[in-house]
Amino acid sequence: MKNAGRGFTLIEVLFAFTLLTIVSTGLAAGLVQALRARATSRDLIHATALAADTIERVRAGIVAQPLSEADSRFERHIAVAPFAAGLPLNRIEVTVSWNDGHPQQVELRTLLPQ
Repeated sequence: MKNAGRGFTLIEVLFAFTLLTIVSTGLAAGLVQALRARATSRDLIHATALAADTIERVRAGIVAQPLSEADSRFERHIAVAPFAAGLPLNRIEVTVSWNDGHPQQVELRTLLPQ
């Protein structure tokens, strides 16, 4: 009977298992949220780069090319209009939109001399 009284009771084991389950569930939920945020951030950065590239192409006088197959999830809309009556400026507005379960969009605007 030297080892009598040593070890864990069933209550202690159940409590430890319950605590481990709660902590694991919280960590898994946090990991899923982080992965979603990473994907949203990646799409936002990519859409912003597409919009900025489009504005630079318009500034250079290059007609906007169709989006590549890698960019097929995105839609791009370009609007060029006079800024104000009497001012020699054009307003350029580029909108890049996509749907990742929720509609998303990035909009960049700038002014250019006519």
